[in-house]
Amino acid sequence: MQIIQFLFKTLYKIKWILISGVLIAGILAYYLTSNMQKTYKVSCTVYTGIASGYNIESEGSKSIDFNTVNNGMDNLINVIKSRNTMEMVSLRLIANSLMKGNAQKDNNDILSINYNTLYNATPNEIKQVVKGNDNLAAAQKLLGMIEETPNNYLYRVLNTETPFFSYSALSSISIKRLSSSDMLDISYECSDPGIAYNTITLLNEEYIKQYQKLQFGETDSVIAYFQSELQKCNRLLKLAEDSLIQFNVKNQVINYEEQTKQMAVQSRDFNLEYTAAQTLYNSSRNLVSDLESKMKFNEALMKDNNNLLKSVEELSDLTYQKTYLSVISSDKINLDKLNDSIRNKQTRVSADLLSISPKYYSREGLSAQEVIKEWFLETLNVARAKATIDGLIIRKEKLDKDYNHYSPVGAILKRKEREINFLENLYLNLQNGLNTALTRKKSLQMSTGNLTIINPPALPIEPLPSKRAFIILACVLAVAIFILSYYIVVDLIDQSLRDLKRAEKITGMKVLGGFAAPFTGRYHKYQKEGYELSATYLYNAISPYFKNTFPNVILFTSIDQGVGKTFIAEALMRKCKENDLSVEFHSWNSNIPDSNYLWADSWKDICKYEGCQLVIIELPPLEVSTPNKYILNSVDICLLIVTANSVWNTKDELYAGRIRNEISKDKLFLYLNKASRDAMMDIIGMMPPYTKMRSLFYRIFSFQLKKK
Repeated sequence: MQIIQFLFKTLYKIKWILISGVLIAGILAYYLTSNMQKTYKVSCTVYTGIASGYNIESEGSKSIDFNTVNNGMDNLINVIKSRNTMEMVSLRLIANSLMKGNAQKDNNDILSINYNTLYNATPNEIKQVVKGNDNLAAAQKLLGMIEETPNNYLYRVLNTETPFFSYSALSSISIKRLSSSDMLDISYECSDPGIAYNTITLLNEEYIKQYQKLQFGETDSVIAYFQSELQKCNRLLKLAEDSLIQFNVKNQVINYEEQTKQMAVQSRDFNLEYTAAQTLYNSSRNLVSDLESKMKFNEALMKDNNNLLKSVEELSDLTYQKTYLSVISSDKINLDKLNDSIRNKQTRVSADLLSISPKYYSREGLSAQEVIKEWFLETLNVARAKATIDGLIIRKEKLDKDYNHYSPVGAILKRKEREINFLENLYLNLQNGLNTALTRKKSLQMSTGNLTIINPPALPIEPLPSKRAFIILACVLAVAIFILSYYIVVDLIDQSLRDLKRAEKITGMKVLGGFAAPFTGRYHKYQKEGYELSATYLYNAISPYFKNTFPNVILFTSIDQGVGKTFIAEALMRKCKENDLSVEFHSWNSNIPDSNYLWADSWKDICKYEGCQLVIIELPPLEVSTPNKYILNSVDICLLIVTANSVWNTKDELYAGRIRNEISKDKLFLYLNKASRDAMMDIIGMMPPYTKMRSLFYRIFSFQLKKK
């Protein structure tokens, strides 16, 4: 409540200064804004499709990653605001303005005044570049002419505060996302309607190209990498496969697994055949030996049958040859010839066997014909077994040779196949990566293709409503706030005693009241009435301290000279006389010797008392002479007079402390002189004049709104 009251009082106190400052600020703002440039606004709405647009990667997707969407929108906005985009827009805008501007007449591309400014500032070499080209081709050439030096015209235009064409001017382009949608609102304001329109139009063309370049740049690099690696891998895979083919041809490998399986089968069959042949050979050989021993008893018989023995021997040789050839080879022609020879020999041997005389017998009583026939059969068995064993030995050598040949082939084949498998997997992975990158590129093409201008920019016809009123109001408010803040700060840091509450807070002494300062200005005529009110308040303030034994002694003192002690004491004296009190006034300036203040035992020793009801004593300032404690304790009330505009400092504290230590607290009071009208209204109420308006303000400031 006190803060609000303080603000109201401050406003009322500085009302004329505040009104004057506000009027001056408003007039100056009105004058300075009289030639304000008109502002034209161009805007467009862009559908991005980042969240709701369809692309290959979004097929089948059921949820939207809002972080990804927000990131995509931020990326697009940053591309639009990027230096590269703004650079191309600026250069194309310069070229377009130089090509289509008219020095004598405004047109839809640039106002004549802006064209003349641009044309006169542009070097001839740039004009020649622009001449005969469209704005895009000219901008490409101008881009190559930029050098990062202060002397370069284009670099200076882009990096200074040049209107319309600098980075600073283009940075005022506003880009906002419409709520959480896929749409962007792009707007631009400037004083040239044609430039505003062309700026947004060129910006729409440039940021789409920049965005696509940025998006496709990474994907194209990835695609180029996968294509290069895929070619390398394909070449290595082909070399590895060719090497495997050559190795298989060189080592006669058709199907290594089947071939080694057949070798295992052959090895097993060999072991079985060799064992069977060896068994047959041993058993037949033993049997032949046994039969031959039996045939020795029939030597006459053997002599008579030499042809038979020879035929058996020849048949045995033929049987050996046939068996051996069948084991080591499949030569059908030779086998057929041998079979024919064997059949012929067998026929002859059979005939010879039939011609053997039956008169010969063995010891066991067997017929010689039967023995020879059995011997003949076993001899053939021996030949067959021997031939089989010899043939198998040859096959064994070939089998061992095959084993020696195929054993390292298997390891080499596995190594080559492992290399081919590795290259195949690598090739497939690279192919998958390439497909993913191509899909990503196609998806980006679809997403960037979604950038659609749904509300294209339109050439503005009328300017925006002027901000002149807003500027004037802002200036007025700023000045009002400054003035009010200044006086509030001054009041807060002011260390003067000023009013009753501040004086009590600063001095630590009880303030009994105050006396009004001289009225100035239009209130001067109410000064006497104001003094009268102040004197009445002083009389009423000290009356409670009067006692019924006379005299009542009132002591006036001060720290400094010239604070108005005499004036206040005389005003009190007149007021007491008006109330039929007998009063004596004794002032140190007239009838009190200075030495009395040092040696007096009471107030009676420093002035002559003649039996009145009230004695008013004015002591000298404390800086001149300090009364002793006997004088101070013998009076009824002591008023320490200070001016309201004075500052309470260390000296004042020291002097006040001298009498504060010697007199009881209920007798010593501080009294403000030359208090302001506002301070006096806090003490005695409303001051004259008593008009209705002043009465209203007084009730407002004192929060007495319901008081009539």
